[in-house]
Amino acid sequence: MADVDNGDILRIGASWLLDEAYEVANVFHVRVTAGGGLGYSDASDDCGEYMEDIYNEIRTHLTNHMDNYLVTLQNLTQDTTIGAFSWPTPLAGIAAGEYTATGVSVLSWGRTLKPRVQVRKYWGIFTEAMIEDGLWVATVRTACAAALNLHLSSFVGTNGLTMLGVAYNRTLGTTTDAISIATSPEPAYQRRRRRGRGS
Repeated sequence: MADVDNGDILRIGASWLLDEAYEVANVFHVRVTAGGGLGYSDASDDCGEYMEDIYNEIRTHLTNHMDNYLVTLQNLTQDTTIGAFSWPTPLAGIAAGEYTATGVSVLSWGRTLKPRVQVRKYWGIFTEAMIEDGLWVATVRTACAAALNLHLSSFVGTNGLTMLGVAYNRTLGTTTDAISIATSPEPAYQRRRRRGRGS
């Protein structure tokens, strides 16, 4: 059995550091739809590309106090932790100016046909200038929607691994595809942790 096979559900963690101290992490569940039968190295390369593809949509809006840190990869179907590895390319946020409180985020979600089942993503950390009259400016909301759209669209990596972002039910081990996306103009809140704290 390969490390990643067709039909497997992967948990990809995207980790950034704010001021080299606070971890800004996001988890992406994907279903492998084609190109499986890969070992750790090839699958990791494609998952790293996947994260870069998504985060390049919002990187110009991220505070320049953020740098990418690690990508983590688990195969939930096979119940294996494949490992943690560096992003393929060093990336940093670009936006200058004071950044928001660390928990303040843009919330995007993908709707599914199942009640109360969504793909939720908290994006950030952005700068204070990107909030006007208590709402996120349109350019940030558009970028976050584009990032979520990439997650929920089929992605093909250099080594042929094809992945599709899904909503994942940990109890049942099932997935649900999203049918539409939305992004809230109101700031949302997600707790951040100092590196090494919690799990």
